[in-house]
Amino acid sequence: MKNVLITGGAGFISHHLIYYLIKNTDWNIISLDRLDYS
Repeated sequence: MKNVLITGGAGFISHHLIYYLIKNTDWNIISLDRLDYS
């Protein structure tokens, strides 16, 4: 089982990537986002 760190996890592309990884892999996923306006 892999551990995956996704930065910017609250963004549009990262959100869909995380959803895909959860549905199709058995990896541990860590999402990190600052949740700040840029």
